Amino acid sequence: MRISIDTCILLDLLLNQNIESIEKLKKHRDDHDELVICGMVYGELCPIFKQSKMDMNLFLSEIGIKIEMCKADHYAYAGEMWNEYRKRRRIVCPVCGKSINLKCPHCDSSIRFRQHILSDFIIGAFSELHCDGLLTRDYGYYKTYFQGLKML
Repeated sequence: MRISIDTCILLDLLLNQNIESIEKLKKHRDDHDELVICGMVYGELCPIFKQSKMDMNLFLSEIGIKIEMCKADHYAYAGEMWNEYRKRRRIVCPVCGKSINLKCPHCDSSIRFRQHILSDFIIGAFSELHCDGLLTRDYGYYKTYFQGLKML
């Protein structure tokens, strides 16, 4: 299987923060699944390795993760889902996908802000169109906008 890895999983491994994420990543590696990240995830990791890209490349190769670039159809699909997100403009729980409505306690106006950025949609589109599944902790968001994407 070709498994796309979300940035949050790699951060968990680097910072030793979420044992469940780390174990899932190791299991897919041990099962000889093909582990890939898109160029967007690579870019999101760059600030962590601000001293040396060689260290980042070594980290990825030691885990067995390949870097693959997005194609035009990945960007087009990400753009479609981004537009859908902007229309809905709601706060979504990252675990269950349910919406949360926030209102100002003074004037009762709805409070809206972005929970996600375009890179999240590019990762989702790449994963759905190019891989067999996505290893992430952000299930609710991906289930909402990438319904054909298998969550691992």
